[in-house]
Amino acid sequence: MSKNYVWFRITTEGNAARFRGIENYEYYYKLYEAISLTDDYPADVQIRMNDDFPDSIGLYDVLSVLGGGNFVVSEKMKEFLENAGVNNVQYFPISVLYHKGRKTAEKYVVVNILSMVDCIDRTKTSYKISALDEELMKKISNLTIDESKIDPTLLLFRVKYIRHKIIVRRDFAEKLRDAGFKYFQLSEIEEIDS
Repeated sequence: MSKNYVWFRITTEGNAARFRGIENYEYYYKLYEAISLTDDYPADVQIRMNDDFPDSIGLYDVLSVLGGGNFVVSEKMKEFLENAGVNNVQYFPISVLYHKGRKTAEKYVVVNILSMVDCIDRTKTSYKISALDEELMKKISNLTIDESKIDPTLLLFRVKYIRHKIIVRRDFAEKLRDAGFKYFQLSEIEEIDS
C-alpha cells in the first residue's frame, strides 16, 4: 500500500454514459505518453455514446471512454483542477455525442497528463515486460511504488510502464470526493488489473 497515493479509476454506475474510443484523432494513444499535444491535437475530436449500452446516457463530471486511460472531464471539474493547482496537464476540447450523433449541451475536455513518473520499485514488484512494448509491464502483482521518486508537488500523474493508469495524491483525491465529484473510484496502489 502506498502511504500518499491512490489509483484514480473511472467507473460506470447506474445510467452513466459509456463511450466508444476517441474519434477523429489517429494518434489518440499519445494521450498516454505524457507529451505536449499543443501542435498535434485536431479540432474535431469527439466521443460517441456506446450503442451496446443504449440506456446509459447520464453525463457526469468524469466520463468512461473505451480504452480506460482517457481522462475526459466536465468544465466544472476542469475548473476545479485548475483552482487546485494541477499544472502538469493540458486541456483540449472534445465533442460529446449521444448515440445517434447529436452533440450534448454540456462541454467537456480531454485532460492530457504531462507527467510520467518512473516510480515502480522493481525489486518488490512482480511483473513481466510486454513482448510487444518494452516500455509496458503486464502480469503485475504486489505493485510497490517508491514514493521517494515522486515529486511531492504532483497532484496527479501517470506511471511509467503502466501509462494507461492515473495516480493521484491521497489528500487531493479526498478533495475531489469532498467537492462532490462522482463516477470514479480510489483504490490502493497494489490493486491493479494490468
